[in-house]
Amino acid sequence: HLSGRRSTPLFVSVLLHGNEDSGVVALQSVLRAYAGRRLPRALSILIGNVTAARVGMRRLDQQPDYNRVWPGAIAHTDSPEHATMSEVHRLMQARVLTPVHGARWLPLGWRIFKAAPVGWIAMVFAYVFLMTLVSILPVVGVVAAMMLVPGFSVSFMAASRAASRGSDIGLAILFSGFRERPQLQLALGALYLALMLAMLGLSALADDGVLARWLATGRRPDIEALKSDAFLGALALAALAYSQVMMLFWFSPVLVAWHGTGVAKALFFSYVAMLMNWRAFLAYGVVA
Repeated sequence: HLSGRRSTPLFVSVLLHGNEDSGVVALQSVLRAYAGRRLPRALSILIGNVTAARVGMRRLDQQPDYNRVWPGAIAHTDSPEHATMSEVHRLMQARVLTPVHGARWLPLGWRIFKAAPVGWIAMVFAYVFLMTLVSILPVVGVVAAMMLVPGFSVSFMAASRAASRGSDIGLAILFSGFRERPQLQLALGALYLALMLAMLGLSALADDGVLARWLATGRRPDIEALKSDAFLGALALAALAYSQVMMLFWFSPVLVAWHGTGVAKALFFSYVAMLMNWRAFLAYGVVA
């Protein structure tokens, strides 16, 4: 494994067949180009059939085909090569957490808060004040506030990381999320705004826009409207739609800011990670 500026590793396999060395040549060329410098991205490298490569053969007579020994293969399941590839596959898989991990997130969050309580309180109050100030601007206020959400979420993640490392949390960290690839953060913000508008539009199909107008203007509907089946249906639709938006944006701002992932990939990976770890998130929701 070779470290890089982006910590998420790219998996590279070469020499699965001993007489196919173009991958090795390409890898050597890349590594020579970055000699003495840090790679732009971490690499996890699997060098395959070295024994066959020494004699220029695809494989030796007593060896299995290295393309046929990965998990899911029918043949060679008792071979040491299959065991090796199974372990490589396990190591490179996305991490799936148990419900116990999810239940521990709340006490872990409390420990992070206790590490710098004054800094956290000041940061939260500053965030609420700024978002309220932006939101009261005519027409553009709510739009701007929604577009700023991904950037601020990176800032709060940066504060969590700092507190977990024993560092102080200053108000300057509240804006740190906008210093990391700001154009992509704003692109995420524009998409977040579009999806939120779509969510409100979906809810309006159930209650003729009662919930949407409440959220957009802050004017509370009358009690009869709040108790109506149509309004409750709109709430259910909005909750379902927002759960999907939340899955897209739970990790994507940090993936964009800290790992240089493109917007589309970040949204995809965030959604898949949430799906794969739904048990942990469900346990967290129950505990919280």
